[in-house]
Formats: sequence, structure tokens, C-alpha cells
Amino acid sequence: MQKTLSTIRPAFWPDLNYFWQIARCDYVLLTDHLLYVKQTDITVSAPFQEERQRLRIPVRHTGRSETIAAKKMDNFHAWRQDHLKALQTIFASAPFAYLYLPQIKALYETEDNSLSAFLQALIQKQMEWLHIASVLIPTSRLETTGTAEAFIIRQCGQRDCAKYLAEPAVFDRGWVDKKKLKQAGILAEPFRPMPDVHILSANSALAALSFLMQFGPEAGYLLRQFGE
Repeated sequence: MQKTLSTIRPAFWPDLNYFWQIARCDYVLLTDHLLYVKQTDITVSAPFQEERQRLRIPVRHTGRSETIAAKKMDNFHAWRQDHLKALQTIFASAPFAYLYLPQIKALYETEDNSLSAFLQALIQKQMEWLHIASVLIPTSRLETTGTAEAFIIRQCGQRDCAKYLAEPAVFDRGWVDKKKLKQAGILAEPFRPMPDVHILSANSALAALSFLMQFGPEAGYLLRQFGE
């Protein structure tokens, strides 16, 4: 069976669709070598149960452009405690809050102020909860020189991947040229939309954590059962 690779930007408490896409791939390159962009999903969570229920990570401002990997979180603000209190309030009556909140607390108690490391830890933990076996690799650990196509071709070659998946915008905006990948023997396709199944579509734009809080360990099986 051909292996699949994708490039996905790090995101803070991302929506369910984010993990549905990750589950489609064998390898996911978390593009933390790209520039940090403020007021985006890098530091602003997906809504939890309603639109206004979002969390934000405060970061240190240096006055210069920085990659996501280089960006530091603000440790001079009690935002970690604020987030934990907010999550306890939001999910006070959630069936599986008892299972996930203690683990979230442990993740928030890290002394590392690296934004990328924190996001990766949250994403990796949610993949574990959702039984997603994809391999997550931060691009800041890789050689990223050259064009986007050259980078993808190189990474596919190193991991025996014959297929590359990405958001439609990656191809539509010309960030990656499908033809160049095809010439290298790599099939490039956009992620297909999440299936129009109520249990998924009703939760697709909400933080995946909400889905987990509602369905617990079964959440990953539901994602796989209805997502194929």
C-alpha cells in the first residue's frame, strides 16, 4: 500500500477536521519552520461548544518576524491557569472531563515556553486519544532549503511516500505545483471534505477536544468508522 505524506500548520486546540486530515496520512510534517502569524489558529483555538468559547496563547513580541519554531510563549502572565479554569467551566458536565482534564493540566504545567513544542505536545496527545497512528514530524528539525516542491519530493523519497495530501488552498494559491510533484512520481491531491455524516459534520468546526469530551475513548473509533 502506498504511503501518504502531508504538510500541516501547527494549530492550538484545532477543530475535528484537522485530525480527520491527519488520520488520512502516514506522515504529517508540522510546518513550524514557517513564519508565525498573529491572530490565527496558531495561537487562537477553535470554538469549544459555541463561537465565543475560544482560548488564546499570549506570545512574546520581539518586533521582528519569527518562525513558529522560534516563537516563545509569554510566561509572565497567568494564562495557563486561566485556560485550565476556562476548560473546567466549559466541560463541567462533560461525560469524559474526568479522563482528559488531568492530562491537560499536566501538559499545561510544562516549564518550556516554546510555542512549537507546546502545540506539538497538545496535537500529539489528542492524536493518542483519537487512536491516530500517523507520525508527526516538526519541519524545524528537517532541511527546508529549496522550493516547496523540492522539499516535499525529498521528504516523500526518504519516507517511501507516493502520495501528497494538502488543503485545497495549497494548490489553488500556487504554494505547491502538482505538476512538479507528478513529474517526480508523486500523486498530489487536496484533502477531500469530511463526510456529510451528522455526528461528524455537527462537530467538524468545533475543537476536537469537545468531541473527545463527549465520546471519550470511542471518539477515535467514530472518526474512523464514519470518516473512511
